[in-house]
Amino acid sequence: MRSRRPSPAIIVAIVALVFAATGSATAAGLISGSQLVGNSVTSAKIKNRTLQVKDLSPAARQALRGKQGPAGPAGPAGGEPGPQGPAGPAGPAGPQGAPGISGHQVVTGIHVLLGNQVTRTFTTACPAGKKLLGGGVRGFDKRQRILASYPSADNAWTAQVTTFSGAPIGVHTPVHLRLICADVA
Repeated sequence: MRSRRPSPAIIVAIVALVFAATGSATAAGLISGSQLVGNSVTSAKIKNRTLQVKDLSPAARQALRGKQGPAGPAGPAGGEPGPQGPAGPAGPAGPQGAPGISGHQVVTGIHVLLGNQVTRTFTTACPAGKKLLGGGVRGFDKRQRILASYPSADNAWTAQVTTFSGAPIGVHTPVHLRLICADVA
């Protein structure tokens, strides 16, 4: 097979294409900004919309800033709330509150169901001047049971204890009444 030589027209077209493609790059490589004469590049020689703010000097950037405009209108109601503001001053003292409870005290009345007894009622009272807030009873022998436990006055608690069998159990068994008392104004 025989190789063909390119025609002279093809060679001329390829050379023209190479010069056209490297022409502007060659010019940019040949001329730098320091070689330009001052004010030789004017606005007419710069293509519109090709300069950016970063291409300008700091003085030119400052000159582009205008005065601050007036405040805009308020945004629509119902938007996101703004940040919390600073705390306001303390308000005046409030009026005196109603008197309450003070002098809380737990009182324990220790009683004994005697070995020859079947049923007995015990009462324990708060110290003088104190009111009853609550109370209860506790037996210490599984052969006895609590028949009743209740406030019997505004300052006393009463409990009734008996034996399960209905017969004396033969030993003395303790019974504790515990009261919660306080000064109530």
